Amino acid sequence: MIKFNWGTGITVFLGLFLIAAFYFVYFSFQHHNDLVVDNYYEQGANYDEQMAINKRSLPFTDSIRVVDAGQQVEIHIASGLFHSTDTVSAHFYSPSDKRNDHFLTISDFSVPAVLDKSLLARGRYTVKFTWTAEQEKYAVSTDFFVSK
Repeated sequence: MIKFNWGTGITVFLGLFLIAAFYFVYFSFQHHNDLVVDNYYEQGANYDEQMAINKRSLPFTDSIRVVDAGQQVEIHIASGLFHSTDTVSAHFYSPSDKRNDHFLTISDFSVPAVLDKSLLARGRYTVKFTWTAEQEKYAVSTDFFVSK
């Protein structure tokens, strides 16, 4: 068995510590840390408005469904729901990587809106629907999982 003196032990310990520290720094730079929104202060300042939008949108939570239809994603909107708006915006938000986010504008509510599934990466998405009707904003969110 090899016997270390105290100087060799300190040198080996510091060397291993530095290797571990450099590994963690390298690992942290390889990981994407995307923010949910870019303007946190503005959203925080308008929190009361967001609470009013959420309360106003509560009756519509079951009126929009996101369905996995094989190679496509279908968005079913209840007929007659949006009689006073022209378009609904859908934001497919990927919490794991902002580059996987996708936006869709829906203007024909008589048929399900279709999105090609190949545009979405595998994983969980939060789909946020927003629209304006009679000068009032509305927003509904639902979770959706893409499995390829």
